[in-house]
Amino acid sequence: MDLRQTTLFSYGDSITAGWSVQQEQDYATNLALDGRATLQNRAISGQIACQMSQQQVFSLADPSVADGARYATLMIGTNDANVQGIGAYESIYEMCLRASLTWLAIPSSHKALANTAACEKNGDWISDSSMPLQGLISSRTGDSMRCHLHTDGGPLFIWYKASDASDGSLRFSIDALDQFQSVKIRTAVPIRTVDGRGRDGSASIEIRGLRPGMHAVTLLNNSEKDGSPVMVYGIGTPAPRISPALTPEIFVGAVPFQLENKKADATQRYADLAKSIVTELEEIQLSVHFVDTRKFMLGTAGEMNDELHPNPLGQQHLKEAFESAILNYTFAEPKVWKRNRRKHLRLRALKLLD
Repeated sequence: MDLRQTTLFSYGDSITAGWSVQQEQDYATNLALDGRATLQNRAISGQIACQMSQQQVFSLADPSVADGARYATLMIGTNDANVQGIGAYESIYEMCLRASLTWLAIPSSHKALANTAACEKNGDWISDSSMPLQGLISSRTGDSMRCHLHTDGGPLFIWYKASDASDGSLRFSIDALDQFQSVKIRTAVPIRTVDGRGRDGSASIEIRGLRPGMHAVTLLNNSEKDGSPVMVYGIGTPAPRISPALTPEIFVGAVPFQLENKKADATQRYADLAKSIVTELEEIQLSVHFVDTRKFMLGTAGEMNDELHPNPLGQQHLKEAFESAILNYTFAEPKVWKRNRRKHLRLRALKLLD
């Protein structure tokens, strides 16, 4: 596996961070070493999917292939499954994981960020200190922005911050049509877990059926009263998968086994949720790939330091899972580019793309 001249980004919880093993025994470090890539391991111990979305992904990462962000691994959900289990909280896990994956899989070149000139602001939009690189927040009803973005006919995403602490509402429309829709900032199921993790999360709105070309998205703070914050990160659309120079590749690990398959139903459920989201995003041509870590790291006593954390052997097996997926993809990758490039050129010939 040769990942030279690239940066491997890794996102996740304590398993990815390498908690309970010595430095350079975690799977992310060894994956980068074997591929001769530079590693940026952004995983934070103890985090749930919504904390990851806020503190690892949206607060730090606006992926640009030009900056070497060619590959990323992401594995999250052990704490969601362990603390919240099966039930209503699954929707919160899905919300934050989907927002993170769409953000990471869409490069900077195909985004219009709220804090850039691509979005025209009216009202009191200010930077949020928790999101220094992107995102603007409004606490006044009626504040609006209009963001412009060219699409190739794929879906358009709007990214915003969901929060247990806001009664705000975000209203949006496409191309100045008087067909507004609204989303509540406070989710029906609380983001904060029963043991007090999290309060905020990242969320996305997906809009399909748009024609190829330039579109304008109007976003409005539609809260019932002032003082109900609404935070917008921006909008984006998938880049055409016609060249490795355009799209980052995101490899998403299944929630791994715990020691001797404890919390078996919950970990399997969250692993299935991750796989389902990846499958949906692959269907709209986002470069995300599922890694079935549960076929490599089985949670046996010989692989685990404790109930949750793999020992060096378990970390090695996780590395092998991601390595196998990356190798399988890179072997088939040129065929994907060639097929998509032909389709892209055909659409241009038919003048369906600008």
